Amino acid sequence: MVELVRHVRAVRPDVALMSIVQIPTLVVFALAMTLTRIPWVLWHQDVYAVAVRSFAGGKLSKGFRAVAAAFEVAERWCWRRSAAIVTIADSFVPVHEAWGTARKVTVISNWAPLDEIVRCERKNDWAVEHELDDTTILLYSGTLGLKHDPALLVALAHEVRAAGRDVTLVVVNEGPAVELLRSEARRLDVPLPLLPFGPYERLSEVLATGDLLVVLLDQQAGAFSVPSKTLSYLCAGTPGPRSHAGRERRSRARGLRRQCGLRAGRGRTGAGGGLGGGPARRRAASRRGRTGRARPR
Repeated sequence: MVELVRHVRAVRPDVALMSIVQIPTLVVFALAMTLTRIPWVLWHQDVYAVAVRSFAGGKLSKGFRAVAAAFEVAERWCWRRSAAIVTIADSFVPVHEAWGTARKVTVISNWAPLDEIVRCERKNDWAVEHELDDTTILLYSGTLGLKHDPALLVALAHEVRAAGRDVTLVVVNEGPAVELLRSEARRLDVPLPLLPFGPYERLSEVLATGDLLVVLLDQQAGAFSVPSKTLSYLCAGTPGPRSHAGRERRSRARGLRRQCGLRAGRGRTGAGGGLGGGPARRRAASRRGRTGRARPR
């Protein structure tokens, strides 16, 4: 952060743009920009105070309510000192209205990298290398944090298998969720290849390997987070279920379900048992996903 502030002071840009950083870092940056009188724009992709508060007493101890209160003061202080704010979803606007910064907010949805993630054959080099070319695959690729419930992935695969579908769950991830997934897979007897992240250039092959791609979002997380990996999935042209959409942009979730897959809330993981309604429906959803939904807006 010190190097970044020094760089901004040396370059003296007309405006600086700050995206996803931890709250202490954001506070230091906002203070430095205020002192140097350089206007800055916040590209707002997560509301940390709301996130911590929603998990305090559940996934986090009750003591984190004090942390959430401190984060709220810090975030609000930073937002009020920015020249403008770009949020990635309409659902963030009510928070800015409550904190007195809505007048400087512009909503620009995250866009899909159509020129980087392209449709590939289901039987591709990556699938063959990992011996995943001759079985039905439920695929999750991406980070797994507090706003996710990793055990739902295994529960989804278990219920699909219980419905008579011979599927394999594949998770591409690195981090603390790996051991939890491995333990749940053993408990429910679910085949689970756990693979590390690879080169971005091969992401198209990875996503093409999944017959159904899965997005996870905790029901409480809709107020502070948007699962942008959905856009990458749509670029790949593969349908997918979303688990736990909850309050978050329900009309958008319904539209996404109609166009490109299906949605399952808590206790309804078995909604993937039909694997998106069969091959014909999956192909149609794939086409709509890439040509209709996965484009800059």
